[in-house]
Amino acid sequence: MRKKKLDFSNVQSYKRCEEGIHTAKLVALEDKETQSGDDMLAATFEVIKGESEGARVFDNFVLTEKALWKFKMALVAMGVAAEGKVVIDYDKLIGKSCDIEVAHEEYNGQVRARILSYSKSSTDDDDIVDDEEEEVEEEKPTKPDKKEKAPAKKPAKKEAPKKELNEDEDDDWEDDEDWEED
Repeated sequence: MRKKKLDFSNVQSYKRCEEGIHTAKLVALEDKETQSGDDMLAATFEVIKGESEGARVFDNFVLTEKALWKFKMALVAMGVAAEGKVVIDYDKLIGKSCDIEVAHEEYNGQVRARILSYSKSSTDDDDIVDDEEEEVEEEKPTKPDKKEKAPAKKPAKKEAPKKELNEDEDDDWEDDEDWEED
């Protein structure tokens, strides 16, 4: 008789995410490499509401110029700036939420959940960035007393002309420490 003692205390059960749109949070992001040697991020999203709550859905973001659109879509959906040159702290992405559109596909003879798209979540969770600004009551200006003089208006400042980048100048931003976005 063949026997083996196993501890399943910390092993999670697998639950396939249903098709449709689900609110999910990013729970893991690992640096990996594609078979062709390109940098890639392996992402794990966990559904946080609905019938599929607890289900995990996986996606890969290849970090090449042609494939960055997909990672940008996910970042924007999570409320992270993704315009121009930015520095992204992967650890700060963990826990951010968005909506994911899930469909089922067959891969190597097995049905699996696949993320088709990312969008800003339509729920009111605290984890989710709300792009509506709070209403702020504006203070109405008061009229100065007759004894007080109104402050003099300062002339408008002229903007300095923008510097154009010459072809001879270094356009390699990867080593430039002057730019950084939080």
